[in-house]
Amino acid sequence: MDGDMKLLLDKGRIREYEKDILTAGLCRHLLPMGFVSCGKKEQVTYDCTGFCPIGRIRNLDAGELLGIMEKTFLILAETGNHYIPPSRITLNEETVFYDRRKERVRIAYVPMRGRMCSIKVNAGAFIRIMKERAPADMKGYFGRAQESLQLYNYSSADMADILAGMKRELFVRGS
Repeated sequence: MDGDMKLLLDKGRIREYEKDILTAGLCRHLLPMGFVSCGKKEQVTYDCTGFCPIGRIRNLDAGELLGIMEKTFLILAETGNHYIPPSRITLNEETVFYDRRKERVRIAYVPMRGRMCSIKVNAGAFIRIMKERAPADMKGYFGRAQESLQLYNYSSADMADILAGMKRELFVRGS
């Protein structure tokens, strides 16, 4: 998907300080954004050049899916450093973008609707989405990732490390 993606959000859903951070490009792993006021709504434009939402990419193998999840958790760890709580970031097949050629991941920042949910709930739902896309004989990796997230109090960076280990294990298994 080259070009822009546009959403119409309620005004105030993206906080003013978040807009400052996002338009300045300080959080480089979120897609660049622009904002235009439209009455009680706000048009948000994302620059998606070179990236495609993962929901539109077919035939992602287990290694790619684990890599996307690993990079997503690294991005979540970084957003917290820029005052954007990971628990506010909607994670799904339309907000996580992938550049398959360069193996890069970016997130379109869409704040969770209503109250924030815990990172365990938010990221857990994303792992379930990825598990559904995995080949049947690889679903165990995603189950282990879900278990790691739910049972232990791992940080986003810790989860990225766990997923990187699973990716290495998968690579060795395939050799």
